Amino acid sequence: MKLTFAKILNALPAFQKLSAADLSLKCNYWVRKFINKVQDELKYFNDENQKLREKYPDFGAEYQEKFKELLNLEIDLEYIKPVIHESENIKLSVNDVTLLEEFITFIFEEEQ
Repeated sequence: MKLTFAKILNALPAFQKLSAADLSLKCNYWVRKFINKVQDELKYFNDENQKLREKYPDFGAEYQEKFKELLNLEIDLEYIKPVIHESENIKLSVNDVTLLEEFITFIFEEEQ
């Protein structure tokens, strides 16, 4: 799946809530596997951002331009999209679900 660092960083607080949730073993396994892949990519992002900070310590226009390029860098994240069923009973806000639905499949029962 092609993603940008900006999308991942925007969803980071929702990922943190999800990782703290009490999930079934199977769901926890797939969510943890996904989060580990995201963390690997974020390590690269943080390393590159640190290099930019050292090169442009005044955080001026050049830094801002390079940082924006880094945020918009497309990465190809290979993973199996975790599935979370409503029976997991996770407390997430509408905003959290919106941020996560690109990364995770949520399944809700149809109301009768």
